[in-house]
Amino acid sequence: MLICPRYERARWWNVASNRLSPSVIFDTKKQKLTPHNKDVWYEYARKQLPSFSGSTQWKFYEPQPIMLGIIEPGQALATTNINLSSNYTAGSAGNAIAGFRWNGIDSPITDVYFYIPSFTGTAANVNDVLVEIRSYDLTSNLPLLTAPGLLGSGVVDPGGTAGWAHLSGLSISPTYLVRFYVIIGDPDGNGTDFAVVTSLVNIPTQFPLTDATARGAYGGGSITTTGGFASANTFSTTGVSSHVLVRANGGVEGQSIVAAANHTSNSVKRGLYVGDVPFSFKLFSMSHGSSSTGNLVGYVFDEDTLPAGSPLFTSSNELDTNAGTGLIGVSFARPFPDIHINNAYRFVFDPSGNTTNPVRLTMGTGSFDDNLRKARPGYGEWYYTDEDGGSWTDTEDELPNMGLLIEDISDEEAELTVPSGQRTFPRVPTGS
Repeated sequence: MLICPRYERARWWNVASNRLSPSVIFDTKKQKLTPHNKDVWYEYARKQLPSFSGSTQWKFYEPQPIMLGIIEPGQALATTNINLSSNYTAGSAGNAIAGFRWNGIDSPITDVYFYIPSFTGTAANVNDVLVEIRSYDLTSNLPLLTAPGLLGSGVVDPGGTAGWAHLSGLSISPTYLVRFYVIIGDPDGNGTDFAVVTSLVNIPTQFPLTDATARGAYGGGSITTTGGFASANTFSTTGVSSHVLVRANGGVEGQSIVAAANHTSNSVKRGLYVGDVPFSFKLFSMSHGSSSTGNLVGYVFDEDTLPAGSPLFTSSNELDTNAGTGLIGVSFARPFPDIHINNAYRFVFDPSGNTTNPVRLTMGTGSFDDNLRKARPGYGEWYYTDEDGGSWTDTEDELPNMGLLIEDISDEEAELTVPSGQRTFPRVPTGS
Protein backbone atom coordinates (compact mmCIF):
# COMPACT_ATOMS: atom_id res chain seq x y z
CA MET A 1 0.00 0.00 0.00
CA LEU A 2 1.62 3.24 -1.16
CA ILE A 3 1.72 5.92 1.54
CA CYS A 4 3.94 8.37 -0.31
CA PRO A 5 6.60 7.93 -3.04
CA ARG A 6 9.18 6.79 -0.49
CA TYR A 7 7.18 4.67 1.94
CA GLU A 8 5.05 1.54 1.57
CA ARG A 9 3.01 -0.33 4.16
CA ALA A 10 4.09 -3.96 4.16
CA ARG A 11 3.91 -7.31 5.92
CA TRP A 12 6.49 -10.11 6.05
CA TRP A 13 5.31 -13.42 4.61
CA ASN A 14 7.68 -16.12 5.86
CA VAL A 15 7.79 -19.48 4.10
CA ALA A 16 9.14 -21.54 6.99
CA SER A 17 6.51 -20.41 9.47
CA ASN A 18 3.80 -19.27 7.03
CA ARG A 19 3.16 -16.24 9.19
CA LEU A 20 2.06 -12.78 8.13
CA SER A 21 3.58 -10.11 10.34
CA PRO A 22 1.76 -7.06 11.65
CA SER A 23 1.89 -4.04 9.37
CA VAL A 24 5.22 -2.21 9.10
CA ILE A 25 6.50 0.68 7.00
CA PHE A 26 9.05 -0.15 4.30
CA ASP A 27 11.40 2.75 3.54
CA THR A 28 12.25 2.08 -0.11
CA LYS A 29 15.12 4.58 -0.08
CA LYS A 30 16.96 3.26 2.97
CA GLN A 31 15.80 -0.35 2.49
CA LYS A 32 14.68 -0.71 6.09
CA LEU A 33 11.52 -1.17 8.08
CA THR A 34 10.03 1.24 10.59
CA PRO A 35 7.11 0.83 13.00
CA HIS A 36 3.54 1.51 12.11
CA ASN A 37 1.34 2.87 14.91
CA LYS A 38 3.70 1.50 17.53
CA ASP A 39 5.77 3.30 20.12
CA VAL A 40 8.13 0.51 21.15
CA TRP A 41 11.58 0.25 19.57
CA TYR A 42 14.25 -2.41 19.74
CA GLU A 43 17.94 -1.84 19.06
CA TYR A 44 19.72 -4.54 17.08
CA ALA A 45 23.08 -4.34 15.32
CA ARG A 46 23.20 -0.57 15.89
CA LYS A 47 19.82 -0.05 14.21
CA GLN A 48 16.53 0.98 15.74
CA LEU A 49 13.91 -1.52 14.63
CA PRO A 50 10.22 -1.88 15.46
CA SER A 51 9.12 -4.15 18.24
CA PHE A 52 5.64 -4.91 19.52
CA SER A 53 4.96 -4.64 23.20
CA GLY A 54 4.10 -7.87 24.96
CA SER A 55 4.42 -9.95 21.78
CA THR A 56 0.89 -11.32 22.08
CA GLN A 57 -2.53 -9.79 21.61
CA TRP A 58 -4.98 -12.64 21.97
CA LYS A 59 -7.87 -12.64 19.53
CA PHE A 60 -9.39 -15.86 18.25
CA TYR A 61 -6.48 -17.53 20.08
CA GLU A 62 -3.94 -16.09 17.64
CA PRO A 63 -1.07 -13.98 18.98
CA GLN A 64 0.54 -11.01 17.36
CA PRO A 65 4.17 -11.94 16.67
CA ILE A 66 7.18 -9.73 17.22
CA MET A 67 8.68 -8.12 14.13
CA LEU A 68 12.34 -7.11 14.08
CA GLY A 69 13.29 -5.48 10.81
CA ILE A 70 14.72 -7.11 7.69
CA ILE A 71 14.72 -10.81 8.42
CA GLU A 72 17.71 -13.09 8.45
CA PRO A 73 16.04 -16.49 8.27
CA GLY A 74 19.26 -18.44 7.88
CA GLN A 75 19.27 -19.35 11.56
CA ALA A 76 19.55 -23.06 12.17
CA LEU A 77 16.51 -25.23 12.77
CA ALA A 78 16.85 -26.87 16.18
CA THR A 79 15.06 -29.85 17.70
CA THR A 80 14.70 -31.17 21.23
CA ASN A 81 14.21 -34.89 21.80
CA ILE A 82 13.16 -37.01 24.75
CA ASN A 83 13.99 -40.65 25.47
CA LEU A 84 10.93 -42.78 26.24
CA SER A 85 13.18 -44.81 28.50
CA SER A 86 10.96 -45.25 31.55
CA ASN A 87 7.44 -46.64 31.84
CA TYR A 88 4.85 -43.88 31.56
CA THR A 89 1.73 -43.76 33.70
CA ALA A 90 -0.26 -40.54 33.73
CA GLY A 91 -0.15 -38.88 37.13
CA SER A 92 2.45 -41.28 38.47
CA ALA A 93 5.78 -41.81 36.69
CA GLY A 94 7.69 -42.07 33.46
CA ASN A 95 8.96 -40.01 30.54
CA ALA A 96 6.49 -38.43 28.13
CA ILE A 97 5.76 -35.45 25.92
CA ALA A 98 2.64 -33.30 26.02
CA GLY A 99 2.02 -31.13 22.98
CA PHE A 100 -0.35 -28.22 23.61
CA ARG A 101 -3.12 -27.31 21.16
CA TRP A 102 -6.06 -24.96 20.80
CA ASN A 103 -9.00 -26.86 19.35
CA GLY A 104 -9.77 -24.56 16.43
CA ILE A 105 -11.34 -27.21 14.16
CA ASP A 106 -14.77 -28.50 15.17
CA SER A 107 -14.28 -32.04 13.91
CA PRO A 108 -13.14 -35.30 15.58
CA ILE A 109 -9.46 -36.26 15.62
CA THR A 110 -8.94 -39.40 13.52
CA ASP A 111 -5.13 -39.66 13.16
CA VAL A 112 -2.03 -38.63 15.13
CA TYR A 113 1.54 -38.51 13.78
CA PHE A 114 4.72 -38.05 15.83
CA TYR A 115 8.39 -38.17 14.87
CA ILE A 116 10.97 -40.77 15.98
CA PRO A 117 14.48 -39.76 14.82
CA SER A 118 16.13 -42.87 16.30
CA PHE A 119 15.98 -45.83 18.68
CA THR A 120 18.33 -47.08 21.36
CA GLY A 121 18.77 -50.82 21.74
CA THR A 122 16.60 -53.19 19.70
CA ALA A 123 14.10 -51.06 17.79
CA ALA A 124 11.69 -53.94 17.18
CA ASN A 125 11.14 -54.27 20.95
CA VAL A 126 9.57 -50.82 21.03
CA ASN A 127 6.13 -51.91 19.88
CA ASP A 128 3.48 -50.14 21.97
CA VAL A 129 4.03 -46.39 22.14
CA LEU A 130 1.00 -44.78 23.78
CA VAL A 131 -0.83 -41.72 22.40
CA GLU A 132 -3.25 -39.91 24.73
CA ILE A 133 -5.52 -36.93 24.10
CA ARG A 134 -6.14 -35.17 27.41
CA SER A 135 -7.95 -32.08 28.55
CA TYR A 136 -6.08 -29.02 29.78
CA ASP A 137 -5.93 -28.39 33.53
CA LEU A 138 -6.60 -24.66 33.99
CA THR A 139 -5.07 -24.73 37.47
CA SER A 140 -1.72 -26.36 36.73
CA ASN A 141 -1.46 -25.68 32.96
CA LEU A 142 -0.66 -29.39 32.71
CA PRO A 143 -2.66 -32.25 31.21
CA LEU A 144 -5.71 -33.06 33.31
CA LEU A 145 -4.65 -36.29 35.01
CA THR A 146 -7.91 -37.21 36.75
CA ALA A 147 -11.29 -38.13 35.28
CA PRO A 148 -12.66 -36.93 32.93
CA GLY A 149 -9.26 -35.75 31.67
CA LEU A 150 -8.54 -38.63 29.29
CA LEU A 151 -10.51 -37.97 26.08
CA GLY A 152 -9.14 -40.92 24.12
CA SER A 153 -6.01 -42.96 23.43
CA GLY A 154 -4.37 -45.54 21.19
CA VAL A 155 -1.16 -47.54 20.79
CA VAL A 156 1.36 -47.40 17.91
CA ASP A 157 3.87 -50.05 16.86
CA PRO A 158 6.58 -48.10 14.96
CA GLY A 159 7.74 -51.36 13.39
CA GLY A 160 11.36 -50.70 14.33
CA THR A 161 11.54 -47.92 11.74
CA ALA A 162 12.66 -44.37 12.43
CA GLY A 163 10.56 -41.56 10.99
CA TRP A 164 6.93 -40.55 11.40
CA ALA A 165 4.85 -42.94 13.50
CA HIS A 166 1.15 -42.96 12.61
CA LEU A 167 -1.86 -43.80 14.77
CA SER A 168 -5.16 -44.04 12.85
CA GLY A 169 -8.73 -45.15 13.51
CA LEU A 170 -9.47 -42.63 16.26
CA SER A 171 -12.61 -40.60 16.87
CA ILE A 172 -11.79 -38.13 19.64
CA SER A 173 -13.64 -34.83 20.03
CA PRO A 174 -12.06 -32.25 22.33
CA THR A 175 -14.38 -29.36 23.12
CA TYR A 176 -14.35 -26.78 20.35
CA LEU A 177 -12.22 -23.67 21.09
CA VAL A 178 -10.85 -25.24 24.25
CA ARG A 179 -7.24 -26.24 24.94
CA PHE A 180 -6.06 -29.83 25.08
CA TYR A 181 -2.85 -31.92 25.06
CA VAL A 182 -1.45 -34.62 22.76
CA ILE A 183 0.71 -36.96 24.88
CA ILE A 184 3.33 -39.47 23.69
CA GLY A 185 4.73 -42.02 26.17
CA ASP A 186 5.64 -45.70 26.50
CA PRO A 187 3.87 -47.73 29.22
CA ASP A 188 6.65 -50.34 29.28
CA GLY A 189 9.53 -48.03 28.44
CA ASN A 190 12.90 -49.08 29.82
CA GLY A 191 16.52 -48.04 29.69
CA THR A 192 17.57 -50.80 27.28
CA ASP A 193 15.22 -50.57 24.29
CA PHE A 194 13.43 -47.28 23.73
CA ALA A 195 12.35 -44.72 21.14
CA VAL A 196 13.80 -41.24 20.93
CA VAL A 197 10.93 -38.86 20.12
CA THR A 198 11.10 -35.25 18.96
CA SER A 199 9.33 -33.05 21.48
CA LEU A 200 10.09 -29.57 20.19
CA VAL A 201 11.12 -27.89 16.94
CA ASN A 202 12.39 -24.32 16.79
CA ILE A 203 11.47 -23.39 13.21
CA PRO A 204 13.57 -20.64 11.61
CA THR A 205 11.41 -17.54 11.46
CA GLN A 206 11.61 -13.79 11.52
CA PHE A 207 9.34 -13.93 14.56
CA PRO A 208 11.13 -14.85 17.80
CA LEU A 209 9.18 -17.85 19.05
CA THR A 210 8.29 -17.08 22.63
CA ASP A 211 6.37 -19.80 24.36
CA ALA A 212 3.13 -17.82 24.06
CA THR A 213 3.69 -17.13 20.39
CA ALA A 214 4.43 -20.77 19.66
CA ARG A 215 1.38 -21.99 21.54
CA GLY A 216 -0.96 -19.65 19.74
CA ALA A 217 0.50 -19.27 16.27
CA TYR A 218 1.33 -22.92 15.70
CA GLY A 219 -1.16 -24.43 18.07
CA GLY A 220 1.35 -25.89 20.47
CA GLY A 221 4.35 -25.55 22.69
CA SER A 222 5.31 -28.69 24.59
CA ILE A 223 5.91 -30.06 28.06
CA THR A 224 8.29 -32.91 28.78
CA THR A 225 8.15 -34.93 31.98
CA THR A 226 10.12 -37.63 33.73
CA GLY A 227 7.44 -38.08 36.39
CA GLY A 228 4.22 -38.80 34.52
CA PHE A 229 3.29 -35.09 34.73
CA ALA A 230 2.88 -35.48 38.49
CA SER A 231 6.40 -34.07 38.93
CA ALA A 232 9.60 -33.17 37.03
CA ASN A 233 7.79 -31.23 34.31
CA THR A 234 9.63 -28.90 31.91
CA PHE A 235 7.64 -26.30 29.96
CA SER A 236 8.96 -25.26 26.57
CA THR A 237 10.21 -21.70 26.14
CA THR A 238 10.81 -21.65 22.38
CA GLY A 239 9.59 -23.62 19.42
CA VAL A 240 6.56 -25.78 18.76
CA SER A 241 5.64 -29.35 19.54
CA SER A 242 6.25 -31.87 16.80
CA HIS A 243 3.04 -33.71 16.02
CA VAL A 244 0.37 -33.70 13.32
CA LEU A 245 -3.37 -34.24 13.75
CA VAL A 246 -5.92 -35.20 11.08
CA ARG A 247 -9.62 -34.43 11.48
CA ALA A 248 -12.67 -36.28 10.21
CA ASN A 249 -13.48 -33.35 7.89
CA GLY A 250 -10.06 -33.72 6.22
CA GLY A 251 -8.41 -30.85 8.05
CA VAL A 252 -4.74 -31.26 8.96
CA GLU A 253 -3.03 -29.31 11.74
CA GLY A 254 0.35 -29.21 13.43
CA GLN A 255 3.69 -29.01 11.67
CA SER A 256 5.89 -31.64 10.06
CA ILE A 257 9.17 -29.76 9.55
CA VAL A 258 11.71 -31.51 11.78
CA ALA A 259 15.06 -31.22 9.99
CA ALA A 260 17.17 -28.93 7.80
CA ALA A 261 19.93 -29.47 5.27
CA ASN A 262 22.11 -27.15 3.24
CA HIS A 263 21.56 -26.89 -0.46
CA THR A 264 24.42 -28.42 -2.47
CA SER A 265 27.12 -25.77 -2.72
CA ASN A 266 26.75 -24.51 -6.27
CA SER A 267 25.49 -21.49 -8.21
CA VAL A 268 22.28 -22.76 -9.82
CA LYS A 269 19.02 -20.87 -9.47
CA ARG A 270 17.00 -22.03 -6.47
CA GLY A 271 14.13 -20.93 -4.23
CA LEU A 272 10.39 -21.29 -3.69
CA TYR A 273 7.71 -22.76 -5.95
CA VAL A 274 4.18 -21.63 -5.01
CA GLY A 275 1.56 -23.71 -6.77
CA ASP A 276 -1.44 -21.55 -5.94
CA VAL A 277 -0.95 -18.01 -4.63
CA PRO A 278 -3.66 -17.48 -1.98
CA PHE A 279 -4.09 -13.72 -2.52
CA SER A 280 -2.83 -10.96 -4.82
CA PHE A 281 -0.01 -8.72 -3.60
CA LYS A 282 2.91 -6.52 -4.58
CA LEU A 283 6.36 -7.98 -3.88
CA PHE A 284 8.94 -5.67 -2.25
CA SER A 285 11.79 -8.05 -1.46
CA MET A 286 12.90 -11.68 -0.98
CA SER A 287 15.24 -12.82 1.75
CA HIS A 288 17.16 -15.98 2.75
CA GLY A 289 20.14 -16.91 4.92
CA SER A 290 23.41 -15.01 4.90
CA SER A 291 25.57 -15.86 1.90
CA SER A 292 29.22 -15.36 0.93
CA THR A 293 28.53 -15.09 -2.78
CA GLY A 294 29.86 -12.04 -4.61
CA ASN A 295 26.58 -11.05 -6.25
CA LEU A 296 22.97 -12.09 -5.96
CA VAL A 297 20.08 -11.66 -8.38
CA GLY A 298 16.44 -12.39 -7.64
CA TYR A 299 13.88 -13.57 -10.19
CA VAL A 300 10.16 -14.22 -10.29
CA PHE A 301 9.28 -16.78 -12.97
CA ASP A 302 5.97 -17.96 -14.27
CA GLU A 303 5.41 -21.62 -13.42
CA ASP A 304 6.06 -22.87 -16.94
CA THR A 305 9.09 -20.71 -17.85
CA LEU A 306 12.39 -22.60 -17.89
CA PRO A 307 15.44 -21.29 -15.97
CA ALA A 308 17.01 -19.86 -19.14
CA GLY A 309 13.75 -18.18 -20.14
CA SER A 310 12.60 -14.64 -19.48
CA PRO A 311 11.54 -13.98 -15.88
CA LEU A 312 8.50 -11.88 -15.08
CA PHE A 313 10.55 -9.73 -12.69
CA THR A 314 14.25 -9.28 -11.94
CA SER A 315 16.24 -7.48 -9.24
CA SER A 316 19.96 -7.16 -8.54
CA ASN A 317 19.42 -4.71 -5.67
CA GLU A 318 21.11 -6.74 -2.95
CA LEU A 319 20.15 -6.78 0.71
CA ASP A 320 22.92 -7.21 3.27
CA THR A 321 22.69 -8.41 6.86
CA ASN A 322 22.30 -5.80 9.56
CA ALA A 323 25.87 -6.49 10.58
CA GLY A 324 27.14 -6.28 7.00
CA THR A 325 28.43 -9.86 7.00
CA GLY A 326 26.79 -11.25 3.87
CA LEU A 327 23.94 -11.05 1.41
CA ILE A 328 20.50 -12.10 2.53
CA GLY A 329 18.35 -11.31 -0.48
CA VAL A 330 17.18 -8.71 -2.98
CA SER A 331 14.65 -5.88 -3.06
CA PHE A 332 12.61 -4.78 -6.04
CA ALA A 333 12.11 -1.26 -7.36
CA ARG A 334 8.95 0.50 -8.51
CA PRO A 335 6.81 -0.54 -10.21
CA PHE A 336 6.82 -3.41 -7.74
CA PRO A 337 6.02 -6.88 -9.06
CA ASP A 338 2.31 -7.71 -9.10
CA ILE A 339 1.69 -11.28 -7.92
CA HIS A 340 -1.79 -12.54 -8.78
CA ILE A 341 -4.09 -14.82 -6.85
CA ASN A 342 -4.50 -18.45 -8.01
CA ASN A 343 -1.39 -18.28 -10.23
CA ALA A 344 1.76 -20.37 -9.82
CA TYR A 345 5.22 -18.76 -9.52
CA ARG A 346 8.85 -19.49 -8.75
CA PHE A 347 10.58 -17.01 -6.44
CA VAL A 348 14.27 -17.83 -6.95
CA PHE A 349 17.76 -16.54 -6.24
CA ASP A 350 20.61 -16.65 -8.76
CA PRO A 351 23.99 -16.41 -6.97
CA SER A 352 27.15 -15.58 -8.89
CA GLY A 353 29.19 -18.00 -6.77
CA ASN A 354 28.69 -21.21 -4.85
CA THR A 355 26.31 -21.03 -1.89
CA THR A 356 24.21 -23.41 0.22
CA ASN A 357 21.26 -21.05 0.73
CA PRO A 358 18.33 -21.10 1.07
CA VAL A 359 18.49 -23.97 3.55
CA ARG A 360 16.23 -26.94 2.82
CA LEU A 361 13.58 -27.54 5.49
CA THR A 362 12.55 -31.20 5.48
CA MET A 363 10.24 -33.68 7.18
CA GLY A 364 13.16 -35.85 8.30
CA THR A 365 13.68 -39.47 7.30
CA GLY A 366 11.33 -42.18 6.09
CA SER A 367 8.26 -41.93 3.85
CA PHE A 368 5.78 -39.08 3.84
CA ASP A 369 2.09 -39.03 2.97
CA ASP A 370 -0.21 -36.21 1.94
CA ASN A 371 -1.23 -35.48 5.53
CA LEU A 372 2.37 -34.72 6.49
CA ARG A 373 2.81 -32.59 3.37
CA LYS A 374 -0.33 -30.62 4.22
CA ALA A 375 1.02 -29.97 7.72
CA ARG A 376 3.55 -27.53 6.25
CA PRO A 377 3.09 -23.98 4.99
CA GLY A 378 1.22 -23.98 1.70
CA TYR A 379 -0.91 -27.03 2.49
CA GLY A 380 1.24 -29.21 0.25
CA GLU A 381 1.36 -26.73 -2.66
CA TRP A 382 4.74 -25.11 -1.90
CA TYR A 383 8.07 -26.78 -2.73
CA TYR A 384 11.78 -26.23 -2.93
CA THR A 385 12.64 -25.59 -6.61
CA ASP A 386 16.06 -25.95 -8.28
CA GLU A 387 17.53 -25.35 -11.69
CA ASP A 388 18.56 -28.77 -13.00
CA GLY A 389 19.98 -29.31 -16.50
CA GLY A 390 18.00 -26.51 -18.06
CA SER A 391 14.73 -27.46 -16.34
CA TRP A 392 13.26 -27.10 -12.86
CA THR A 393 13.24 -29.81 -10.21
CA ASP A 394 10.50 -29.30 -7.64
CA THR A 395 11.11 -31.23 -4.40
CA GLU A 396 7.65 -31.55 -2.90
CA ASP A 397 8.92 -32.84 0.45
CA GLU A 398 11.10 -29.79 1.13
CA LEU A 399 10.66 -26.04 1.62
CA PRO A 400 13.25 -23.26 1.34
CA ASN A 401 13.99 -21.21 4.43
CA MET A 402 13.15 -17.81 2.95
CA GLY A 403 10.72 -14.92 3.30
CA LEU A 404 8.90 -12.42 1.12
CA LEU A 405 8.21 -8.79 2.05
CA ILE A 406 4.85 -8.00 0.49
CA GLU A 407 2.45 -5.09 0.27
CA ASP A 408 0.18 -4.77 3.26
CA ILE A 409 -3.17 -6.50 2.92
CA SER A 410 -6.39 -6.19 4.86
CA ASP A 411 -7.11 -8.28 7.92
CA GLU A 412 -9.93 -9.91 5.95
CA GLU A 413 -7.48 -11.01 3.25
CA ALA A 414 -5.09 -12.30 5.91
CA GLU A 415 -7.80 -14.59 7.28
CA LEU A 416 -8.08 -17.06 4.42
CA THR A 417 -10.27 -20.06 3.73
CA VAL A 418 -8.19 -23.09 2.72
CA PRO A 419 -9.01 -26.69 1.77
CA SER A 420 -10.61 -29.15 4.16
CA GLY A 421 -11.27 -26.80 7.04
CA GLN A 422 -7.69 -25.86 7.89
CA ARG A 423 -6.60 -22.27 8.24
CA THR A 424 -3.12 -22.14 6.72
CA PHE A 425 -2.73 -18.42 7.27
CA PRO A 426 -3.38 -17.16 10.79
CA ARG A 427 -5.62 -14.22 11.38
CA VAL A 428 -3.75 -10.93 11.78
CA PRO A 429 -5.46 -9.13 14.68
CA THR A 430 -7.23 -5.86 13.90
CA GLY A 431 -5.07 -2.88 14.71
CA SER A 432 -1.80 -4.72 14.05
